[in-house]
Amino acid sequence: FRSGGHDAIFISIAAYCDPLLAFTISSALTQASRPERIRIGLVEQQLPEACVRLPEAWERQVRRVHIHPLQARGPCWARAIAMSLYQGERWFLQIDSHTWFEPGWDDRLIAWGEHCAALNPRSLVTTYPNAFTMRDGQPVATIAGAELLAFVVRPGQQFEPTHPVLMFEAVPVSGQAPLPALHVGAGCLFGPGQLVYELPYDPFLYFHGEEQAFALRAWTRGWDLF
Repeated sequence: FRSGGHDAIFISIAAYCDPLLAFTISSALTQASRPERIRIGLVEQQLPEACVRLPEAWERQVRRVHIHPLQARGPCWARAIAMSLYQGERWFLQIDSHTWFEPGWDDRLIAWGEHCAALNPRSLVTTYPNAFTMRDGQPVATIAGAELLAFVVRPGQQFEPTHPVLMFEAVPVSGQAPLPALHVGAGCLFGPGQLVYELPYDPFLYFHGEEQAFALRAWTRGWDLF
């Protein structure tokens, strides 16, 4: 069973009182080449009176769980709930609730997913995307690199007794095809829908170590990172 067609994309969004949530959903649907194949699993941790209101046509594509912000238990817990809203779509995309999509993003991601699947059906495409800020209500990009953004350990990082987590960053490299990676970015994580069953999100992690733990679980279960 695949909801939304043979190449449907399920987008997992866990939002906590995020003023850009409505912008993110609008960007995902209006910038897609085929918005009808998009399904969104939304965990909205927000005061009831502040929850986003969407056009009726969009509401049919959104599966929503509302949680009062005082009952929130952290981003990994919320992402695990969002993942539970998956209903068999071919592709899975996890993003932050403050994300700006480029035109045709769905075609590009699927093309990259197919490219990687030819090397290993268990493949994840992931990075830290280029940043943006809102100015006078409009998004303005800060471009680190126009082609690929590859993970590296942030310079000067080392394990500390009170903080045993290395910090990563994305640096620009040339090329058009996905490159092998050593890390995942939880705010931009794309792959076949089977990852929901093989790599369920850990709701007992709070925040630190989220990406490292997911990358290790993926790698040791036969998944390749790009």
